[in-house]
Amino acid sequence: MTRRILFLSIGFLTACVLLCVVIGSPSAMAQAETRSEATITFVFDGPGPRNDSLRTLFEQEIRTLAARAFDLRFEAVAADYTLAGAHQQIRLVMKHTDVDLVITVGALTSQVAAGLQDPPHPVIAAAVIDPELQGLPQDNGSSGASGVTYLTAPAALERDLQTFREVASVESVAVLLNEGLLRGIPGLERQLQRIGADVGLELEAVAVGSSLETTLDDLPTDIDGVYVGPLDRLSVPALRALADSLSTRTLPSFAFGGQREVSLGFMAAFETDIVSQLARRVAVFAERILLGDDPSTFAVQTTTSGRLVINRATASAVNVYPPLGLLLEADLIGTDPKQAGDTITLDEAIQMAVSGNLALAAQDRAVIAGAARVGEARSTLLPQIDAGVTGTLVDAQRAEASLGQQPERTATGQISLSQILFSEGARANVNIEKLSQSARENERTTRRLDIALEAAEAYLNVLRAEALVQVQRDNLILTRESLELANQREAVGTAGPAESLRLQAESGTRRTDLINAFVQLQAARLALNQVLNRPLEAPFMVAEDVQAGADALSAGSTLAGFVTNPRVFEEIRDFLSEEAVRSEPAIQAIEAGIRAQERAARAAGRSFYLPTVAAVAQLNSALYEDGAGTEGLSFPAPTGSPGFFPLPEPPNTFWTVGVNISLPLFEGGGRIARRNRATAEAERLRLERDLAAQRVEQNMRTQLQFAAASYAAIREARRAADAAQQSLDIVTDSYAAGALDVTPLLESQTAAQQAEVGVTNATYNFLIDLKRVERALSRFEALSSPDDLAAFRERLGEFLRSVSAER
Repeated sequence: MTRRILFLSIGFLTACVLLCVVIGSPSAMAQAETRSEATITFVFDGPGPRNDSLRTLFEQEIRTLAARAFDLRFEAVAADYTLAGAHQQIRLVMKHTDVDLVITVGALTSQVAAGLQDPPHPVIAAAVIDPELQGLPQDNGSSGASGVTYLTAPAALERDLQTFREVASVESVAVLLNEGLLRGIPGLERQLQRIGADVGLELEAVAVGSSLETTLDDLPTDIDGVYVGPLDRLSVPALRALADSLSTRTLPSFAFGGQREVSLGFMAAFETDIVSQLARRVAVFAERILLGDDPSTFAVQTTTSGRLVINRATASAVNVYPPLGLLLEADLIGTDPKQAGDTITLDEAIQMAVSGNLALAAQDRAVIAGAARVGEARSTLLPQIDAGVTGTLVDAQRAEASLGQQPERTATGQISLSQILFSEGARANVNIEKLSQSARENERTTRRLDIALEAAEAYLNVLRAEALVQVQRDNLILTRESLELANQREAVGTAGPAESLRLQAESGTRRTDLINAFVQLQAARLALNQVLNRPLEAPFMVAEDVQAGADALSAGSTLAGFVTNPRVFEEIRDFLSEEAVRSEPAIQAIEAGIRAQERAARAAGRSFYLPTVAAVAQLNSALYEDGAGTEGLSFPAPTGSPGFFPLPEPPNTFWTVGVNISLPLFEGGGRIARRNRATAEAERLRLERDLAAQRVEQNMRTQLQFAAASYAAIREARRAADAAQQSLDIVTDSYAAGALDVTPLLESQTAAQQAEVGVTNATYNFLIDLKRVERALSRFEALSSPDDLAAFRERLGEFLRSVSAER
């Protein structure tokens, strides 16, 4: 007989077994007119922090099945976590005459109870580790012992240890087990070593008592990993402290139990919901026993299934980086501080894009350059001041002959001032540049809205990709559960190995689908980082729940309620279309272009009769004179005066002031051509404006139709997914019962997976369509001020009130 596992788990097949058991049990047909009294006693291995919650769970499950036929009374006792104490407690319970059923919950008490012969009260030993190792009775899948049944599950420890090795590359592992369990089951340590050899690990058992410090001190120094068994004696704070201590020592840990243990800080575990499934199975057994069935005939084996759970923070702390395949298949909790990055919401993504996108930054520079052009055009209407210095050198003979009018070496300074008093062309140029700048600003607004939509779509595509990864992961897990069913069918002889091989091949295909979905997720994350102008592989987390429905994800949108409401949808289209045309910056840019061309046409027409008037002034000064010709012409002095009398010389500094009026008389038809061109351009732009308005209105109405249709598609996709899941449940039950072969199972599973993909795509198609409606409206709520939003909502409210009044 093959070796069995050390720890109890319950898997997917349990539900199918329970269904068959319930249908075939006498309770399904019994209709008792009066309820009989029944006392059930729970026996725990010892007092522990989880006893109360376990007892409550077991009681609830038993009452659910048996309370209609029996007046149930429950008791609970506990041993002292030793095998001798378990024997003593079981003997005491068996002496009680008012007990109708005994249920042992711990491994030690289950070993004692399952080994009883003809006990005075029926027994359910709910936590048998390994019937062969423990020397317990077995008879063709049942106990075969009068009054005794038990529950056990094979292969869970091997699965845990093999996975632990794959996740953390460990070779030597300490296995932490309750001290009483190690002492109470002879050969348990040898069995551990044999299982370790089978999976390629060196295992060393470590007894755990009530002292955490002692347990840590007893850990071997040469281990590179720790497997934590079911330590019922330790409280939740103690388990958390144990997990923290192992992380501090950089020891990877793998825990028996599931997500609860991983959330406490252990690195990994398999989530199987084992306790709940165990309680349901025990409840079925309890009802059958109370109704008179023989427990010795009950099937004692269960199967284990579930999914890997990994704590990313713990894995990072102990420097473990699981292989991509396992990481994709696992449920991830916690945050890797090295990979977490910032948490980004949809609104934040839109705001980050418009503030940091490179394409929009380039558009901003174009607007800045345009503003400079406006200033350049305005400068012609402001005073113009020029200053200069002129130096000249002429030959000496010419300078001498100039009689002082042109010295050989001179330096002259000039300062000139001009001011346009009136110029229709210059004024028109300023107005045209201002209008052109308005057009550039509206083009930037258009680009800003396009970038916002691009960011919103990129963000929603990340959410979609993450949701699709989860769908593919669930599908892979479902295929593995089907493989376990196939293995179970093969073990009992109801199917051949072909079914298992077919499902193994299908698992490989599903794993490939999961990897492809993950690659698509990475591509979506790269695209979002690019739009946001972040480092392309910079980590981040999305704030929204990727599995949330469309209504939850769009709850903050003003438009969502109108798009999804058929009663007001038709009426709201007119209002939103008008708003879209009024707000569209591309139309406003064309309007600015029209006004610019109209101004150019007016300027060209006025140039026939409006002159340009300018005032000019100039100051000149001789700064330096030297060489021949520096002395002017002189005449002899009058009679009686000695010497010569020089002629008057002009001053070294002089100024001039004047006014210039100019009017071109003929330019070869240039002015007429400019006027005609501007008039034609204005007409062209008016036509483009009308065409743009049509297209904006068409786009608005089209996007509204798309959004309404995609929202309706979500409901249909959800219906299809629910139907496909119901079909899969029926086919799975039939397959587990041996009524169908593997082909219908695979077909149903594929149909269910495709239906879930359809729901995901429909959900995110609607959300993207909703953002496209916002773009068509030229109003993203994430970019709008509170006052702007309030004004829009007020206009919307007035429109709806007017429509209501007209009815």
